[in-house]
Amino acid sequence: MGMIPIQVLQCFFDAMDTQDPATCSPTSQRASNHAALNESDEIEIVSVPALSPKQRVIADLHSVINLVGVLYGCLELLQAESIDGLDGVKQRVKQLTDDINSAAEDGRIFPLDPELPKTLAAEIDAAIQQAPDHAKDEMLVELRSTISAVFEVFEVRVSELNARLAEPKAWIAFSADQLSSSIQQVLDAIEKNALGRYRIVKNIAEQTPKDYQIEINISSENGDQFLMPPVLQDVLRDIIANARKYTAPGGRISAGLYSSVNGLRVVVEDNGLGIPKEELSKVINFGYRASNVMDRRTLGGGFGLTKALCVVKEFGGRMWIRSRLNLGTRITIFIPNENA
Repeated sequence: MGMIPIQVLQCFFDAMDTQDPATCSPTSQRASNHAALNESDEIEIVSVPALSPKQRVIADLHSVINLVGVLYGCLELLQAESIDGLDGVKQRVKQLTDDINSAAEDGRIFPLDPELPKTLAAEIDAAIQQAPDHAKDEMLVELRSTISAVFEVFEVRVSELNARLAEPKAWIAFSADQLSSSIQQVLDAIEKNALGRYRIVKNIAEQTPKDYQIEINISSENGDQFLMPPVLQDVLRDIIANARKYTAPGGRISAGLYSSVNGLRVVVEDNGLGIPKEELSKVINFGYRASNVMDRRTLGGGFGLTKALCVVKEFGGRMWIRSRLNLGTRITIFIPNENA
């Protein structure tokens, strides 16, 4: 499968959920709850790292790449559960992988078939329906739920990618509800993929030591109207998912998007593991993972912040990282309005 990892049911949308709660330090988490990051912990990331044409494509498409990898892993699990009739689906998923790899070698991104997610979902469901003895199998029920979540996100990503390829510099109008729904869809999928190990809640009063509390605030000077590059949605989702990945269960993540006459400001802050000070300027490098998380089981490719910075600079914006070990990380992005 080339550059797409095939680890079964352990990854999702570069927020791949392989983190074992037992490996998280309760002491570090408690310390982060009683301290705050300050401006001395912040640097501005000025330069985009040098990327090959292939690396640019991989960074840009990493959300789609991860989804395809998850889907292939789910298909292998279904076959392990004696679900037949999936060879054709697996072949098409593998062909998509090969096509992406081939185009990436040339530094190209191509439009995806908008009907592909629905077609594959229908064929998978038909194969499962032919196995009535498995209809109430607990694992199969969970697997079908995960596959459904994968396709919901996959369909949205395909639509977003094709629209962006058609008009790469376009600013599109969104409502606050649209943006909130887009983020919530990913959080729901991440929680579903956790298989009960934790929940993701909005209200701190609902949070238990096993849960994540993720608060999202979206507001605009122009009422409910947001004008923004669509790819910024992907960046915001990625940074939130990344924050969860490097925060222990019981932790808190706050994210905000604010639209003003001057531009768009995005802030995502967590009280997780943090980044060593000397590595703040390196974490945006392609595939780089900070030294304090090298021993953690995660399948993420290390492309999220690389993509974020590339997008920010493409639209004339700025990006800051504020972090301290065991206190957490704060990512701030500003993109000026297209007419500013």
